[in-house]
Amino acid sequence: MVKKTIVLSLVVFAVFLFSLSSASAQAELVGKYVKINGPFQLSYLGIARTKQAYQLMDTALKLEKFENALRNFDIVIVKNNLPVCVLDLELFNQRAKVLVLEGLQEGITGWVPLSWLPKQPEEAKLWQNHRLH
Repeated sequence: MVKKTIVLSLVVFAVFLFSLSSASAQAELVGKYVKINGPFQLSYLGIARTKQAYQLMDTALKLEKFENALRNFDIVIVKNNLPVCVLDLELFNQRAKVLVLEGLQEGITGWVPLSWLPKQPEEAKLWQNHRLH
């Protein structure tokens, strides 16, 4: 019984360390230019203007009814692979606040799922470098 408890504790600790290292890697994305890449190979995504709209969008994604969420006025429709600057991360809530850098929605800020951001900071560029090109 003691061995099982020790093994279980070690497994939980290892999972915690893995998630912590993954979170710290994503935390390096703040202030960087990235391209958001949504689920299901969709052509269009949504950027939620408010946290409440993000909750609606997140629920719709889980229910695979994403198109319904895009009808909400607080969710801005954007193209997939759109360049954004990461402004803030809420790791516990699994969302990121982004600034749209190109297109008709340039300058709009809003929330997207963390899963739409690159997993590795190497895939990101400094925002200033994006503006120079």
